[in-house]
Amino acid sequence: MNNKYPSRLAYLMDKFTVTAKELSEALHVDHSLVSKWRNNKRNLSPRSIHLENIVNFFLTLDSNLKFNILSDIMQEHYPNFNNETKAIKAALLKKWLLGSPQKVNRDNLLNSLNKRGSYTAHFDVLKGNKGRRQASVRLMNLALSLPPPQELLLYSQSSQENWYSEDKMFSTTWKNNYLEILRRGNYISLVHSLDHQISSVINMLIEWLPMELTGKLKSYYFPKYSNKPLKPSVLVIKGHAAILSVSNYNSSEPSFTHFFTDPITVQQAQAIFYTLLSDCRLIYEKYTKEQDVELFERLLSAEKQPENSFYYTSLPIPITFPASLLQNFLDGDNLAKIRAYRIQQQHFFRNLQNNYCRLILNYNLLENPFPENGLLCEGLSIYTGEQARLNQSLFCTYLQHLLELINKYPNLEIAFAQDPPIKDLDDVSILVKQNTAFLISTQPGENENSLTLFSHEPSIINAYYLHFENYWSTIPRIQRDKTWVITNLQKLLTKLSNYI
Repeated sequence: MNNKYPSRLAYLMDKFTVTAKELSEALHVDHSLVSKWRNNKRNLSPRSIHLENIVNFFLTLDSNLKFNILSDIMQEHYPNFNNETKAIKAALLKKWLLGSPQKVNRDNLLNSLNKRGSYTAHFDVLKGNKGRRQASVRLMNLALSLPPPQELLLYSQSSQENWYSEDKMFSTTWKNNYLEILRRGNYISLVHSLDHQISSVINMLIEWLPMELTGKLKSYYFPKYSNKPLKPSVLVIKGHAAILSVSNYNSSEPSFTHFFTDPITVQQAQAIFYTLLSDCRLIYEKYTKEQDVELFERLLSAEKQPENSFYYTSLPIPITFPASLLQNFLDGDNLAKIRAYRIQQQHFFRNLQNNYCRLILNYNLLENPFPENGLLCEGLSIYTGEQARLNQSLFCTYLQHLLELINKYPNLEIAFAQDPPIKDLDDVSILVKQNTAFLISTQPGENENSLTLFSHEPSIINAYYLHFENYWSTIPRIQRDKTWVITNLQKLLTKLSNYI
């Protein structure tokens, strides 16, 4: 875009050969208003319905005529633009039409502060829950438009149920946008407040769990709880923007959210966040393949505790896997792993004397044909550090062993479920010990290692454990009946044995 155009809207209209009359008719506004926008005599408001309609008009025109003009413009101004979704493309077009705000020189602001004790800055104030959602979308879109890696700092004491969940469309957009921010190579530090109802805590944890499993999110919690009615929020893109707000649960008046881009306020918001962070602890410890020794120690420590537990994984279930079969996946240099596994398994079976262990398996296992390239053993990646597959013969050996364990240990319970206990997370392995540990592990892919999250914070464990108890009760009773389970596992064993 060159300087002959009085505004970016004028440039866009020229590229699409759209006249002011045509645009005014499409927007149902007066021709003179379009002329004022076009000639930069009136500014478009970022919250104006007219801006929304202008963006939709040109997006539709670009799509119908297959001009790809907008993609060329976006790539010129946003180098990381690449075949974006319609929502992101619309957000970037809005930002481009409004024009990038003039870069504020931080040194000049500091000089003004030193000389006069003040400086003037522009910021947006947004009202109520809807305004907070608008500010959140704006922050996410800004993060998506910036070249990675960016660092986001997020803290909010207000319950998400008060502003986030009341708009279902927004909650989906929110989750997808933050996942995309992380996938693009950005990083997030997040502080949770756990002084909510247990249902709010588990909903919050589950919402963020897919993002935790990217490995680019660090979640913290306050070890001290507060019942104060004032609930602050601090959301920051380091060096670029900040959202500040305070909710008052004892007041019927609407809350207000403030969106800042001036560098002094952004820096102040960062300082506030790091002050809060200094009193926090990590929710999850993260373990990769290179940290398997430390992970084994964590697993052994958890298994030593005699208490009830839940497992969610595919067959074979790691803790019930015969150590003799484990040697098929480990070479001679891993004898220490096999010994550690045997010790862990001994504690597991000892705990079954007085505590139940409930194993949750995917119902499709009973119906799907055996994979030609072998059965992917998701839970075993914790021990092998890489993908492990069982051939049909070894799987039949394991099934026979599992049937013997079910008959031997009354407290070993199995259920087959159609849906995973945590929505959209079916290719993971999960362990929840009643008072000791929560663990979730991803399956390693072709180009990435497995990642395991481990938590020993009591509030976190309690939330997950209650979630699994509730989930277990929703599984049809017949699908967790021991006789039914044994019968169907025996049928599966017979069917597979006939094809060996």
